[in-house]
Amino acid sequence: MNRILLFEHVSFLKNRTYATKNQYHQLSAYNGLSKEEVDQVIAKAERAGAKIGKRPQDVFWGGYFEDPEGYYWEVAWNPGFYPGPKSEN
Repeated sequence: MNRILLFEHVSFLKNRTYATKNQYHQLSAYNGLSKEEVDQVIAKAERAGAKIGKRPQDVFWGGYFEDPEGYYWEVAWNPGFYPGPKSEN
């Protein structure tokens, strides 16, 4: 399943300066298998120096952070979406 996330739909990014024509920004996404996994990934990122933009919460379950190099990440879990290999059944 492919998804496109537009920056203007991510509230914690609204007041950011974006890339010029000679640069680019990206938002990477990590889809966890449970709320607990999302919490662990967010906590690990924070311990590594990431700035948490949005703590995980029920929407689908997820949060956002900016890593120390300035890249934005989404960490999410959605019970209706399994990011693993497809079943052969």
